[in-house]
Amino acid sequence: MVEGSCLCGGVAFELEEPFTQVELCHCRKCRKAYGAPFAATLYLLRDAFRWLRGEELVATYDAPLEDSPPAYRHSFCTRCGAPLPLVWSELPFVEVPVASLDQEVSSQPVYQMFECQRVRWIAQTTGLRWYERAAPLDEKVIQALL
Repeated sequence: MVEGSCLCGGVAFELEEPFTQVELCHCRKCRKAYGAPFAATLYLLRDAFRWLRGEELVATYDAPLEDSPPAYRHSFCTRCGAPLPLVWSELPFVEVPVASLDQEVSSQPVYQMFECQRVRWIAQTTGLRWYERAAPLDEKVIQALL
């Protein structure tokens, strides 16, 4: 089991392996939601995720739809604002911000998305695939769970 939490510690959760590898997203919305030049996330099956405490402190924000579905969704702690796992009721997996984990995991970045919105001072990381926009569904790390 791997545990994770928010910045204030009010929310805690645990994950059971297996996890996917990590995707890095450079889209404008991820940058704003995570307060960073990109978001690093991994995924696991919903049944392998459990809130340990503070679930009542978890809020979810759905950004207005811009071009086409899906809309951007982000979960965070209402006390400290830290990004938290996103549990989709309509999907079989949970999206987990790697930085919210309290322990290191073996999952590694395998691709970067939204190169078209990348902050230019972030150099392209060698050895990782780049996609101009979202990674194709058949290339996404969630395929390992489906």
